[in-house]
Amino acid sequence: MMQEKYIPQDRAFVVSPGSDIKEGRRLAAIHGCTDCHGKDAAGGDFHGLHAPNLGVVAKQYSDNDLERSIRQAIRPDGTSVYSMTSDAYQHLSDIDLSHIVVYLRSLNPITETSIGFSPNFRYRLGIIKGGHQPVVNAIHSQTPPAEAPKNDAENFGRYLTYSVCSECHAPDLKGYKGFSPSLVTTLAYQKLDFKLLMSTGIGLGGRDLGLMSISSKERFSLFSDDELMALFTYFQSEQFLQDIQ
Repeated sequence: MMQEKYIPQDRAFVVSPGSDIKEGRRLAAIHGCTDCHGKDAAGGDFHGLHAPNLGVVAKQYSDNDLERSIRQAIRPDGTSVYSMTSDAYQHLSDIDLSHIVVYLRSLNPITETSIGFSPNFRYRLGIIKGGHQPVVNAIHSQTPPAEAPKNDAENFGRYLTYSVCSECHAPDLKGYKGFSPSLVTTLAYQKLDFKLLMSTGIGLGGRDLGLMSISSKERFSLFSDDELMALFTYFQSEQFLQDIQ
């Protein structure tokens, strides 16, 4: 199945003018690129699976190749990037993806080493070993947004939820059985509690929430206050309740 060929969606991706390396580094961390590729993005091997050196990949791939690998989970040769979390990345706006691309192109193609992977990567490994369908089968045909709706808190929060949170909490936001809860659990959080969770990893009542606590410390603490409040606004909305039905 891993050698099956797929046809990418026919759309041209052009890096947006003014794309910023620093913002790309922040977004790459928030979206979990370092979970699998290591904090230095050097890549490596884990139990027979290869997470490539992103500096090398960026030098070899065109902008369209990178778009298809990240948002569509399809390599230039047509095979699936099996463990890429493109079911979430497909929602990335052109501008946010552009920031990430210019960051990847700024990396030095340093020598790959064997690295430890996050629990999230081990979960993805379980999907692969368990015979689940490749991520490419979960990619929809809708055109990604040109930019995130930052001037509308609720819709911006929805954008962040689908492009970030759905990675672990499933495309329908209802979680993966035995791994992650439904995002309906966010309704238990008041604004300050939610901000504490996302910035420090401390759950209600001081609880350690496992992978969520790790992700909050390493990734979600990089969210801006506006991004955190956008997420909270969406989770409190009627739209969220409709989305999670």
